[in-house]
Amino acid sequence: MCFILHIADSYTCEHQVVTKRQRVDCNKQFCRYSASHLETRHNCVRSCAQDLNPDQTVVMNTVNRRCDACRYPAT
Repeated sequence: MCFILHIADSYTCEHQVVTKRQRVDCNKQFCRYSASHLETRHNCVRSCAQDLNPDQTVVMNTVNRRCDACRYPAT
């Protein structure tokens, strides 16, 4: 089924900061979130997946410093 992909930067403090989110389409007819979802009349609640799969995170960039929250803590 479809899911949300989080693209993140990883910092030396071990925090990850999400820089982008996007929905990944499963291309299945019986997923209500898919662009391929059936357009014909049907009982969607009974026959189609109603939930997204769990979110996934991919680290695309490693930053050689602490994140802003660690560098500039709130006082």
